Amino acid sequence: MDFDLTDEQRLIKDTAREFTDNELIERTRENARNHHFDLELVKKIADQGYLGAIVPPEYGGAGLDYLSYGLIVEEIGRGDSAIRTVISVQTSLVCSAILKWGTEEQKSNYLPKLCSGEWLGCFGLTEPDTGSDAANQRTRATRTDTGWVINGAKMWISMGNYAKVALIFAQTDPELGYKGLACFLVDTDQTVF
Repeated sequence: MDFDLTDEQRLIKDTAREFTDNELIERTRENARNHHFDLELVKKIADQGYLGAIVPPEYGGAGLDYLSYGLIVEEIGRGDSAIRTVISVQTSLVCSAILKWGTEEQKSNYLPKLCSGEWLGCFGLTEPDTGSDAANQRTRATRTDTGWVINGAKMWISMGNYAKVALIFAQTDPELGYKGLACFLVDTDQTVF
C-alpha cells in the first residue's frame, strides 16, 4: 500500500503552508492581541477555496478529497488554531451536514454562500446543563401550523456572533432520547427550514 501523497496533495499542502506563513501568522497574532475577528482574513481563506474544500464544485466548493482537506487544516492550524476552527466549523460541521441531509434547494442556496465566505455558519449543540450530550438536550422544537418553534440555550458556538446560518440541535420528543433529536437549519432572522 502506497502512503505517499499524490502530486496534487503535495501542492495543496505546500500552498496551504505558504499561505499560512505569508498571510496568516503575523496577522492572526495581531488579531489575537486586539481581540479582533478578521472578516477580511476569512474572505482570503474563502478565496483560497478552504471554506468549501470538500464541497463539490457544482455548489461552489473546491471538490477536494478528505486527505487534502486534512492537509489544509493541519497547515492552517499550525499557524493559528482559531482560523483552523473557522475552516473546520464551516466545512466539516455546517457544509457537510447540508451536503448529506439538506434538500437540493438548501444545497443550491446555502453552500455557494458558505463556500465563498459571503456567509458564515455555526453549529449549535452544546448547552449549559447538558454539554454536548445530544440525547439529553434541553432545547425543544415544537411543530406549529407555520413550521417549528425552537426554545432553549446554547453555548460555545464558534462564529455564532457572525453566522448567517446555524445548525441547531433540539429535542422534538425527549422521551425518545437520541431518536427524538433533530437538527434545524436556521438563518439569522430566526426562520427555520
